[in-house]
Amino acid sequence: MRKSGQRPGMTTSSDVDAILAALPADVCAALEQLRGVIAAAAPEAVESVAYGVPAFKYRGRPLVSFGAGKNHCAFYVQSPAVMDAHRGELAGLDTAKGTIRFTPDTPLPDALVTRLVRARIAETDGPRVRRLATIELTPADVSAIRALLEDAFGPDEDERFTDDDWDHAVGGVHFMLDVDGETVAHASVVERSLQIAGRPVRTGYVEAVAVAPDHQRAGYGSMLMTGVTSWIAARFELGALGTGRHPFYERLGWQTWHGPSSVRAPEGTRRTPDEDGYILVLSTPTSPPFDLTDPISCDWRTGDVW
Repeated sequence: MRKSGQRPGMTTSSDVDAILAALPADVCAALEQLRGVIAAAAPEAVESVAYGVPAFKYRGRPLVSFGAGKNHCAFYVQSPAVMDAHRGELAGLDTAKGTIRFTPDTPLPDALVTRLVRARIAETDGPRVRRLATIELTPADVSAIRALLEDAFGPDEDERFTDDDWDHAVGGVHFMLDVDGETVAHASVVERSLQIAGRPVRTGYVEAVAVAPDHQRAGYGSMLMTGVTSWIAARFELGALGTGRHPFYERLGWQTWHGPSSVRAPEGTRRTPDEDGYILVLSTPTSPPFDLTDPISCDWRTGDVW
């Protein structure tokens, strides 16, 4: 019978102690010093062992780790972005991506380690964008997204988020921006076949874009759509979406389509004049030549076709 609250496979400070004790005395002393500085800078972090080296987790997520190579010690910052932000302080040190190498006789300055750890905490606490295919969404994800969309679009009959709207948003990839474990922004990209002047264009179509009302005007929408825009640009011949918020998207590189719009319905192609001027497109590296005044059409679907 287990008499402690420790879960099987869970690492503790004693596991870290054992790893360090097996190292040469000077290396052990240098890493113990580093360990203490990290712990002081991140009092909420928990010690663990990851990939065979001592590590710290913060709020259940990897923070930093450290270890020893054949001829050096290593501090794994685990963030090229944090390293880049401190590149001036790191000048002259032996660095590679998210790692700083040093020797026992040239330890890293405590103040530098503290700043790097605190920067990693700030990065971990910040908004996080998850990208999942519809089939990868958990029931909790779906509930959170639906609640967010329904709240953001409101109860107005003409604006509310409907089951048809949800059907349009699934089958592709979902982008979810989380803050403190809560999904506060969402967008999805589904593949559609638009035609420009009769030519089929493989399109990443953006659906269900929303930010929770109590998290708006905090930059989350821009952060989310910057990722969506880059993802589309790398994978499709064209990006497209329907919106009345032109300035928001235009500053991210989207352009208003000025040509006539249509839908390729089962009974034949028919005009959608109410959508004219409300369709935005994103040119990508693989876009065919087109003119923004050309006719554009979308494939048929129930509900709003654009």
